[in-house]
Amino acid sequence: MTAWLQRYDFSSEDLEIPDASVAKEIIRRFDWARECELERRHKGETCPAGLGLLINDSHILHICPRSDGSSLVHYHFPKRRRLFGLFPVTSEGLLTWPDLPSDKVELMIDCYFHGDHASIERLAYQ
Repeated sequence: MTAWLQRYDFSSEDLEIPDASVAKEIIRRFDWARECELERRHKGETCPAGLGLLINDSHILHICPRSDGSSLVHYHFPKRRRLFGLFPVTSEGLLTWPDLPSDKVELMIDCYFHGDHASIERLAYQ
């Protein structure tokens, strides 16, 4: 799976992540507290550091761990509906959770790698 590790200063490193266990290991081992501190102290424009996971240019799970152990999570997905009940239309859906605990984030990663996109939203609201 295509992925990227994004730092507070918008720099990033492209990665290939073979499975959910590797993605979860990156989340556990990276020094997110340091990145959060650098973001807090930086005077210029910043962004939350995070790990982005991309499937077929249509589904993105972007996890931004915080120094307190929770994560800001953005989930981008194709949203299909019918215009006037007849014409199929696809737009981009976005769900954001500002404060997910690490156990839910890990379950979301498992669902994401298994292609169980419907469970991602349910997990976050349980």
